[in-house]
Amino acid sequence: TVSVSIPEDDESAVKTSGICDSRSSLANITYTWGKDDHFQFTVTFEKGKAGRNEVWRVKEFALKYDRSDAVFNGTTFLDGGQPLVVTNPKKLHFQVSHEMSLACDSDKKFDLSGKSKDDGSVVAIIHHMKFHPFLGMSGAFGEVYWCRPEFDERVPIAVGSVMAVMTVITVAGYALFRKFRPKKADYDTME
Repeated sequence: TVSVSIPEDDESAVKTSGICDSRSSLANITYTWGKDDHFQFTVTFEKGKAGRNEVWRVKEFALKYDRSDAVFNGTTFLDGGQPLVVTNPKKLHFQVSHEMSLACDSDKKFDLSGKSKDDGSVVAIIHHMKFHPFLGMSGAFGEVYWCRPEFDERVPIAVGSVMAVMTVITVAGYALFRKFRPKKADYDTME
């Protein structure tokens, strides 16, 4: 396992570039860092429609890395090479109304994989992000749409399942009780 981070404390160590033309349906931002720019992380945005509303969405996260970097010493990558790993193109990551920006305080994990097994796989963890492509001439972020934090979905499923089982047991127990309980004779009606 190799862990690599975009340097946060040295802004000069990270180069930022991108294409963001408000007339185009695609935009991207690329962060490049490392010795000889060995790491390149790109976020691609897409403009589109959802029903009648104009939206923008994150189309893809991509990482191109050079396996000859010193961080890979001692790993099974002997040949070097520069694989490209991307998120699943069929998965929708975020979708936001075109006038809004997207912000996340919690960590978001994205699985990236290459076209072949040799390219490897990467888990990209992004924290404290804020995006708003296709801003136009204003250059100001719009109203913020906060993404919801990740939570373990197994807990609500387990609690719901236990409640369903308890309901079935309670109803079945009551039915059995009514069936096998001896009936009292009603002596009031006898004369």
